[in-house]
Amino acid sequence: MKGDFSRVRFNRAKHYTSVLQQQGRVALDADANEQCAIDEDLRANEIIDVIGPFGGPENEAGFSVHITGSTIQIGSGHYYVHGLLCENLGSVSYLKQPFLLNPPASDSQLLTQLTTSNSIQIFLEVWQRLVTSLDDPCLLEPALGQADTTARLQTVWRAVAQLVTPGANTPSFVVSPVATETPDCCSSMYEPTDSVPGGSLNAQTSGSATADCSCDPTSAPGYRGLENQLYRVEIHQSGTETTATFKWSRENGSVVVGITSAAGSQLQVDSLGPDANLGFASGQWVEISDDTYIFGTPPNMPGQLTQIQSITPGQFSLTVAPPVSGIDPAQNARMRRWDQSGSSAGSKGIPVSTAWVNLENGIQVQFAAGNYTAGDYWLIPARTASGQIDWPPSGGDGAAFQPPRQTQVFRAPLACIHANAANANQRFTVEDCRRFFRPLSKSALHVTGTSWSNDDVISLDQLLVYGLIVSLDGTPTGILDSSIFSLTLEGPATTQNNTYLNAPSTIVAPTACMVLEGGPLAVQNQSISWTGPSAVAGSGVPSNLLLSLGDLSNWLFPQAGDHIYNPAPLFRVRVRLRGGHIYRGLDTGRVFLDGQTFGTPGMRADGVTPRTALTFPSGANARASDFESWFFVAPVQVLIGLTLTPATVSFVPSQLPPGGVPVLPVGTVTLSYPAVADTVVTLSLSATAPAPLAAVSLPATVTVHGGQSSATFQVGVTNPKIVTAQYSIAASLNNAIGLLSSTTAGLTVSGN
Repeated sequence: MKGDFSRVRFNRAKHYTSVLQQQGRVALDADANEQCAIDEDLRANEIIDVIGPFGGPENEAGFSVHITGSTIQIGSGHYYVHGLLCENLGSVSYLKQPFLLNPPASDSQLLTQLTTSNSIQIFLEVWQRLVTSLDDPCLLEPALGQADTTARLQTVWRAVAQLVTPGANTPSFVVSPVATETPDCCSSMYEPTDSVPGGSLNAQTSGSATADCSCDPTSAPGYRGLENQLYRVEIHQSGTETTATFKWSRENGSVVVGITSAAGSQLQVDSLGPDANLGFASGQWVEISDDTYIFGTPPNMPGQLTQIQSITPGQFSLTVAPPVSGIDPAQNARMRRWDQSGSSAGSKGIPVSTAWVNLENGIQVQFAAGNYTAGDYWLIPARTASGQIDWPPSGGDGAAFQPPRQTQVFRAPLACIHANAANANQRFTVEDCRRFFRPLSKSALHVTGTSWSNDDVISLDQLLVYGLIVSLDGTPTGILDSSIFSLTLEGPATTQNNTYLNAPSTIVAPTACMVLEGGPLAVQNQSISWTGPSAVAGSGVPSNLLLSLGDLSNWLFPQAGDHIYNPAPLFRVRVRLRGGHIYRGLDTGRVFLDGQTFGTPGMRADGVTPRTALTFPSGANARASDFESWFFVAPVQVLIGLTLTPATVSFVPSQLPPGGVPVLPVGTVTLSYPAVADTVVTLSLSATAPAPLAAVSLPATVTVHGGQSSATFQVGVTNPKIVTAQYSIAASLNNAIGLLSSTTAGLTVSGN
């Protein structure tokens, strides 16, 4: 922080909790600032201990990411990053963020470049900066003639987006047997980044340095300045000890004024400083920058170093060399004084050296081997009363070489955005990467997800094999049974001929409800699992379900050759968790389920039918509230037909069509009802001897796409060189419970 401070003194290792005033003693800025640092450190550590390095309050967390058209929107609310509260007071678009200037790519450009092989990662960048009256004129006091008084410490946040391609060793997808595929992007955002060893600095006083007046004799070792100073040594150009550069200031870099116009070598400023000591003069090196250096990408970059050639005091104008470029006075442009001089100083700073480097008034610095980053800095208090510098500093570890202070920028994962090529109506999928904590005042269990998609379709065999899983944010400790985790089947009540096969006119509108019993509920970690009814040994058919559903079993387990009304009448299953009976903890410390969820637009697995999706985690601040969801059960899918058109192919010249090329067969497989999702049918070929198998070719599989009940495939045929060849093409479909359905079609080929 480049403020006008006497010193910066805070040492976490001393475990101070308060600064106490004593009567008749001098009150210093360093004491008040140390108390602020103590309070900030205690607050940050308490927040991290409670919620971790990242987190937002459940159901109210801020900085949600969503897409509107070609714009990325950042939602309002709170989020904590390494103990710092980030607060977005209102939803803001990506390019309208207050602390993001000139990003490398706009959100619309990033979305245009998004494909199925890459992702957009969005991080929340957070740091603290010093705000003076140059940044906020409200800090000036009109009653004291616009006097500059105090400064402020501000939390800066901004969402930054980058396009990334998953590494070869990183899994692209995590697949659930029932749920849709989710790109594994968030976990990679939490992986630690590699760091390189940083550099360090040593400081001392020596009698070999220049004094205030060149005519003074060389004095004994020690600080020979006439005033107490807080020296700042700051890295200007990143690099190693052989390539990095630095700059220094005896005023902690706090001598700074605003720039009202900048054109090459000519600068216009709003002030030349309050006096000669805190002002500007010819020959001084100054740093020119604006907010694009602070809030650009990357942030907090050094400005342009240039040297004052001449000053016109009455006009507040300066001539500098080398000239500056790209400075915008409308972006809080400023000119900051640095105090290096001599032949070693230049527009890139002073070269870092492992040998002692003279600053002034007997102060020397020495750099160790290592890597230095622009913005790294060290503070060296110098005192005239003792003629010494405070080194090693009171806030350090006592070693001669001290690591740098720096403006630490924290990065918190917010979201991953993926391309959704399969759905033209929803081109992008946003994967929420935020972490959440449960506010102590609103403690409850919540549903964080389900293995099924609400208001979507599941085939009966999938339901029986995979069951249902409800994920929570805690492990329930109470008793769970079918009265607490209940499934209700809703479907047509009766039919005229007591069957759901054939004749759609037989279906009657009224709805009948029945409880769908399953196996014992299982609680593991933070999830509750429901399994289907028990099965007849070796058959794979759930006998309890057949017994309970009675005549419906023909509809639920159709046979090849049956025809189900198209579209098939779907049975709805309602899932309900009783919030007043699901809890964790014991006795008075029990925390009950807050299961209420809110609907949001979604799309079924067929990519065509709209559905009502649920937002997770659940919760409406309603203690002991129920969770409710529903889905539709489709019959076990079977093959009901395989046709070949034409079924006869002849290579006899007299039987060939015009053009002399036979018409090749097109096969069509037909399912019992439109597929819930893409369904793969296996194809195979057999022949009656001596028909050669090589004369007929066909694909190994054919896919019936979601929402469709049939699919076609091409059959290739060559001359078998025998009078009549008989072939059989078989199509087969295996469902999740192991019931195989198959059908065949014959093909006759005549050769010549």
